[in-house]
Amino acid sequence: MKILHTADWHLGKWLGSISRLPEQKEVLEELCSIVEQENPDIVLIAGDIYDQINPPVEAVYLLHQTLMKMSANGKRAIIIIAGNHDSPERIEAIEPLLFQSGIIVAGWPFSAPMCYSIPSGISIISSAQGFVELQLPHCKYPVKVLLGAYANTVRCTPLLSPDNQDIQGILKKLWNNTHSLYQNKEGFNLFIGHGLFMGSTIPEEDEGERSVMVGGAQAIPLSYIPENIDYAALGHIHKPLKFDSASFPILYSGSPLCYSMAEAGQKKHIVMAEFVSPGQSAVLRYIELSKGKSLIKIYANSVQDALQSLSTCQNSYVELHLILSNHITIEEKNKLYDAHDGIVDILLKMDMSNAVLESMPDMTISISELFKSFYKEKKGIDPSNEMMQLFNEVLNSTNNHIELYLGENNNEA
Repeated sequence: MKILHTADWHLGKWLGSISRLPEQKEVLEELCSIVEQENPDIVLIAGDIYDQINPPVEAVYLLHQTLMKMSANGKRAIIIIAGNHDSPERIEAIEPLLFQSGIIVAGWPFSAPMCYSIPSGISIISSAQGFVELQLPHCKYPVKVLLGAYANTVRCTPLLSPDNQDIQGILKKLWNNTHSLYQNKEGFNLFIGHGLFMGSTIPEEDEGERSVMVGGAQAIPLSYIPENIDYAALGHIHKPLKFDSASFPILYSGSPLCYSMAEAGQKKHIVMAEFVSPGQSAVLRYIELSKGKSLIKIYANSVQDALQSLSTCQNSYVELHLILSNHITIEEKNKLYDAHDGIVDILLKMDMSNAVLESMPDMTISISELFKSFYKEKKGIDPSNEMMQLFNEVLNSTNNHIELYLGENNNEA
């Protein structure tokens, strides 16, 4: 049996003001080519299919188009679970449209897909809460899969009781009890899960994940995954990761694209796991993905240095770090953005090491003149006569006074 493991597609993702959908389309086309070439028996997609609960229509269309192509009209099984970015209801709502193509969807930790067979030879032999047993066309043995969709307090409500609100304990019991019903039957045992799983240490979550792990979600010990599993396909961590301490392969495949600047420089890939027969170790291969723009950080000590660096990386997304002794003007900022259409952000750090008192504002300039200078710096044009008249009216109508605060060494105002 041959497995392809991928996760964290985050369809509909934006990087700052830049939509990643064009790149997502490219990388999913690449992934479909790999599926066609490798011809796996089953594709496991471990959650975070979309980037938000209500994805854009274009993202939904891209998902359906990709799944149909991957399944080869029902000749290949696909299993999808919901991640913390996905809506369980939305993910499962498409199941009636997909089951004829051998695509199985689990939005909840307790999902139990219905049993059925399709002409291609894919059959769901049995199912239970968080479990499905399959017969695949070209696989002699049944394939049993634990479905570990993302779990938090809200999504586990039917499993909780007034006396038991321990989500991790409930998941452990669910996975072990369900799997014990089938573990003596010959076949392949798989686990697909989405969440923060931990061995001796907890993996570092990605920048985009820290703010969405809410509703009682906690790290899940690897020991909660039953020991007789042959392969555990995980999603949530965007960096590829293999837990070497486990007695069987437990892997995060990582995301197919770099989605935040914290992932700058990462190589992305999918995982292929191949078994000769049940009980034997899987042969693992990592296939690197080539589509999508790289993410880089540029550090510069002047606008001119920044412009030079930007000219060398036109096919990348850039986070520009400027270390200057003076504030950047609106003209300089516009020049930087004009030089590169992939700038995600410009971060300015003031270097005061060489600053001197003479760089402080000239206090002989009137408040009106200071406002005029400030307005021009921000807007690029002089304020109109009407704007200046309004400013002076406000200035003259208040009794408040303005003070200049000189901090230590006279370097902060």
